[in-house]
Amino acid sequence: MEQKTALLYVSDRTGIVEFAFELSRLGYAIVSAGATAKLLLQAEVVIEEVENLADLPEPWDVRLKMTQPRLFAGLSMPGAADMHIDLAAINLYPISEIAEKGYLSETEVMEYIDPGASALLKAAARNFTQVISLCDPMDYEDTVSALSEFKDIHLKRRRELAAKSFSHCSYHDATVAQYLAHDWTAFPEEWVIGLKKNQDIKFGENPHQKAALYRRTGERPWGLPAAKLLQGSALSFNHYLDLETAWDLVSEQTDSACALVKHASLVGAAAGYRLSENFRLAWESDPANAPGSLVAFNREVDAETAKQIADVYLECAVAPEFSQEAAEVLKLKKDLRIITLPSSLIAAKEINIHPISGGLLVQEQNQHTLPVEIRAVTQRAPTETEMHTLKFSWLIAKHTKSSAAVLSCGTRTIGIGSGQPSATEAIRIALFKSRNRHPILAPSDSLVLASDGPLSMDCIVEAMHTGVQAIIQPGGTSHDNHTVHACNQKGISMVFTGLRHFRH
Repeated sequence: MEQKTALLYVSDRTGIVEFAFELSRLGYAIVSAGATAKLLLQAEVVIEEVENLADLPEPWDVRLKMTQPRLFAGLSMPGAADMHIDLAAINLYPISEIAEKGYLSETEVMEYIDPGASALLKAAARNFTQVISLCDPMDYEDTVSALSEFKDIHLKRRRELAAKSFSHCSYHDATVAQYLAHDWTAFPEEWVIGLKKNQDIKFGENPHQKAALYRRTGERPWGLPAAKLLQGSALSFNHYLDLETAWDLVSEQTDSACALVKHASLVGAAAGYRLSENFRLAWESDPANAPGSLVAFNREVDAETAKQIADVYLECAVAPEFSQEAAEVLKLKKDLRIITLPSSLIAAKEINIHPISGGLLVQEQNQHTLPVEIRAVTQRAPTETEMHTLKFSWLIAKHTKSSAAVLSCGTRTIGIGSGQPSATEAIRIALFKSRNRHPILAPSDSLVLASDGPLSMDCIVEAMHTGVQAIIQPGGTSHDNHTVHACNQKGISMVFTGLRHFRH
């Protein structure tokens, strides 16, 4: 019976010595190279070094030596070549982890790319009916067990291992591509995204759905995958959806800000006050729906704010930092998840992906909030105070599900209508909330309305009945002349942004 051969050439050397000993016990001849060969020789495993298989130039490093035709022939046509390879354990350098360190130059990172190893693993996986391809040390034990008991591995398992090998190579290549593509300039004809599992999640939106969190590779972890859970049980799938909405909103605010989100819908927001006051005002925006929300801040949470948080029921609290005093206050709330997200930066090349049946919808991230100039279209221009409130409300509307209507006084929301099939319905909901929860407003308060999409005459009529003094909307429709005339009749100030902010 002809002796079988195993090629062992790995960057992750976990368990490789034990695996080599087991293969030798099963009668395999071991071929290896580079650091893998050095480790096996130190462990006194009998091996044949790759450089001895052919007359290769001495200056060649191991990556060049691994490209010799004899190895590829042994993997591609074991029955015909003078040397046949029956098993190949090969894995590639973890470029994602190397690039994420951040201190290596591009040239240094490129040195970790081993084209020979990638090509050999693909050659083995391509010929999976005759060659066992392994890229994951976790598969060594099962492989040894099958070979010991049955002398071979079932074809189905060989196919699974081959698929895993191709996936390993694809992930590696996609990570390199993402690392080199510093700037997102267009939508390429072909596009592979490298993702690494960040963590398993207990379940998805519903308990019967499995779920996990992945992050993009080839760069330092940032955004939600970089969140640190300081207290409480693990975040759920729905928590991450809420966190995305809340964190995006407060991160775009330049003043101190607070946002409450529940079921990925904005409950209330406030900005520009003391952090504790921001929280109080955001909560009072919709006290009936605020319990059980996620709260996000864009400043370090202090003890005063922590005491207010401790007095109510919240699922999660997220901020760049929590002061030591705040942490002491909140540690008594065992069921409250405390999360820090140090960076509020949005990558310039970040994109937005929506899965659809059979594909993905891809768009640029909506990073434009307001144009340089906001156009007042009514006879009465907004006052300085009104304009400040209008800009705040517009930003809130940007982060609210369409159709969205936001009623604000100062820099706090008092009524939010979201996720409606029409702007009219969204306005009615926002007005209903404001009347029920804020029936009396101070005369000095300017009540303003923001809409993420253009408003029809019906919408303006609804707003007029509630004492709205200023409106901000995209404009740009056939209704504009009529809505401007109606606002002039009532002394309402209205501005057009020329920018729409639909969010689905």
